Amino acid sequence: MSYDREMDGYGAEDFVIPEIKLIQGVGGETAKAEGAMPGNFYLAVTGEIIKEPFDITVIDIRKNRTYWGRTEIEDEPPVCSSLDGKISQNLEDCAKCPYEARNDTPWLLAAEERRKKCLLHYTILAIKDSMPVIIRAGGISIQSVRELLTQLRLNKTLKGEYHRAIIKVSSLKKKTAAGEAFQMQLRAVKLVGDPEKAKELLALSQQFLGLALPSGTPEEEPAQLMAAPLAAEEPVAKPAEKPPVAKAAPPAKPAPKAPVAALSTEEPPPEEEPEKIDTDF
Repeated sequence: MSYDREMDGYGAEDFVIPEIKLIQGVGGETAKAEGAMPGNFYLAVTGEIIKEPFDITVIDIRKNRTYWGRTEIEDEPPVCSSLDGKISQNLEDCAKCPYEARNDTPWLLAAEERRKKCLLHYTILAIKDSMPVIIRAGGISIQSVRELLTQLRLNKTLKGEYHRAIIKVSSLKKKTAAGEAFQMQLRAVKLVGDPEKAKELLALSQQFLGLALPSGTPEEEPAQLMAAPLAAEEPVAKPAEKPPVAKAAPPAKPAPKAPVAALSTEEPPPEEEPEKIDTDF
């Protein structure tokens, strides 16, 4: 006798898409309790802490808007929001914001000023290790998303086949008038060289494209960076390695060469002409 599992009939509406969050100086207490530091990324569903740059394949990038109507960070919902950046959930036209708070360049505003505006942010639906994930970007990370959009949309090599582009995700510490915050960096670095892998990514992209994304907004950038995270950044085994570096001054200089070597390792795909991903527009 065979039995049908009800679970096999569940659709995308029953799934929880893992969200990768960029941890800032304030907030993200769950991730920090697991050991995440500001500047790290945290995959909530699996509890994975991502400390190094990682690769994704972009499926779609969707625009959203949120107006909190207050400067305090609270658990209360926003006054107004929009899932497509055009029509609010109150059925208002975002182009004619009734609150006169619309702002499309949040990276030009101080953190406290941003919280008074109806902010633009992006939700990136992507593939990481054959699994669908979402990454939310707002505030000072908006510019990086727009640069990525330019790379993907205007690249002659891709011709709209975005699943062929490997996107490197990392974070960069920025100093602002309100303190320090981390900006998300998104760069198309190379093309998928293996035809079979490209077919697999295309199939996954088409499968995940219809997923409904949960509502939400990016982590707020801090008004100021807490002292504890700054002190905690040092335990990256640097204290123990300082003596050798002090004794042998030369080893201090090879360090800058590491990034150069890392960049050169991304040249193996020249057989698939990866260079064109950045230059051929």
